[in-house]
Amino acid sequence: MLQDQVFLIIEMVILLILAALLGLLVAWLIWGRHKEPHRETSAGNEKQAIQLEKALQDCQRKQAERDTRRAALQEDLEALDKVMRDTAR
Repeated sequence: MLQDQVFLIIEMVILLILAALLGLLVAWLIWGRHKEPHRETSAGNEKQAIQLEKALQDCQRKQAERDTRRAALQEDLEALDKVMRDTAR
Protein backbone atom coordinates (compact mmCIF):
# COMPACT_ATOMS: atom_id res chain seq x y z
CA MET A 1 0.00 0.00 0.00
CA LEU A 2 2.87 2.35 0.77
CA GLN A 3 4.29 1.70 -2.68
CA ASP A 4 1.03 2.78 -4.31
CA GLN A 5 1.02 6.06 -2.40
CA VAL A 6 4.66 6.77 -3.27
CA PHE A 7 3.93 6.04 -6.93
CA LEU A 8 0.95 8.43 -6.91
CA ILE A 9 2.96 11.19 -5.22
CA ILE A 10 5.82 10.80 -7.71
CA GLU A 11 3.34 10.79 -10.59
CA MET A 12 1.68 14.00 -9.33
CA VAL A 13 5.04 15.74 -8.89
CA ILE A 14 6.15 14.76 -12.39
CA LEU A 15 2.87 15.92 -13.91
CA LEU A 16 3.08 19.24 -12.02
CA ILE A 17 6.62 19.79 -13.31
CA LEU A 18 5.51 18.98 -16.86
CA ALA A 19 2.57 21.38 -16.56
CA ALA A 20 4.87 24.15 -15.30
CA LEU A 21 7.31 23.56 -18.15
CA LEU A 22 4.47 23.60 -20.67
CA GLY A 23 3.19 26.86 -19.18
CA LEU A 24 6.63 28.43 -19.44
CA LEU A 25 6.94 27.30 -23.06
CA VAL A 26 3.55 28.73 -23.99
CA ALA A 27 4.29 32.00 -22.19
CA TRP A 28 7.63 32.30 -23.99
CA LEU A 29 5.93 31.66 -27.34
CA ILE A 30 3.29 34.32 -26.65
CA TRP A 31 5.34 37.10 -25.02
CA GLY A 32 8.96 36.20 -25.60
CA ARG A 33 9.08 36.96 -29.30
CA HIS A 34 8.31 40.67 -28.96
CA LYS A 35 11.48 41.78 -27.17
CA GLU A 36 12.77 44.29 -29.71
CA PRO A 37 10.49 46.76 -31.48
CA HIS A 38 10.63 46.79 -35.23
CA ARG A 39 12.81 49.50 -36.74
CA GLU A 40 10.03 50.77 -38.99
CA THR A 41 7.68 51.12 -36.06
CA SER A 42 10.35 52.83 -34.00
CA ALA A 43 11.02 55.37 -36.76
CA GLY A 44 7.28 55.93 -37.16
CA ASN A 45 6.95 56.49 -33.42
CA GLU A 46 9.77 59.05 -33.51
CA LYS A 47 8.06 61.00 -36.28
CA GLN A 48 4.76 60.85 -34.45
CA ALA A 49 6.41 61.97 -31.20
CA ILE A 50 7.98 64.97 -32.96
CA GLN A 51 4.63 65.91 -34.50
CA LEU A 52 2.86 65.58 -31.16
CA GLU A 53 5.51 67.67 -29.44
CA LYS A 54 5.10 70.42 -32.05
CA ALA A 55 1.33 70.28 -31.60
CA LEU A 56 1.76 70.51 -27.82
CA GLN A 57 4.02 73.55 -28.14
CA ASP A 58 1.51 75.18 -30.48
CA CYS A 59 -1.31 74.53 -28.00
CA GLN A 60 0.77 75.93 -25.14
CA ARG A 61 1.54 79.07 -27.19
CA LYS A 62 -2.14 79.55 -28.03
CA GLN A 63 -3.08 79.05 -24.38
CA ALA A 64 -0.57 81.72 -23.32
CA GLU A 65 -2.04 84.11 -25.90
CA ARG A 66 -5.55 83.39 -24.64
CA ASP A 67 -4.48 83.94 -21.04
CA THR A 68 -2.96 87.29 -21.97
CA ARG A 69 -6.09 88.30 -23.91
CA ARG A 70 -8.31 87.18 -21.04
CA ALA A 71 -6.33 89.25 -18.55
CA ALA A 72 -6.65 92.31 -20.81
CA LEU A 73 -10.38 91.76 -21.18
CA GLN A 74 -10.72 91.35 -17.42
CA GLU A 75 -8.97 94.69 -16.90
CA ASP A 76 -11.26 96.33 -19.47
CA LEU A 77 -14.30 94.86 -17.73
CA GLU A 78 -13.16 96.14 -14.35
CA ALA A 79 -12.54 99.61 -15.82
CA LEU A 80 -16.00 99.64 -17.43
CA ASP A 81 -17.57 98.43 -14.20
CA LYS A 82 -15.88 101.29 -12.34
CA VAL A 83 -17.13 103.81 -14.91
CA MET A 84 -20.66 102.40 -14.62
CA ARG A 85 -20.57 102.74 -10.82
CA ASP A 86 -19.23 106.28 -11.05
CA THR A 87 -21.94 107.36 -13.51
CA ALA A 88 -24.68 105.70 -11.47
CA ARG A 89 -23.96 107.94 -8.49
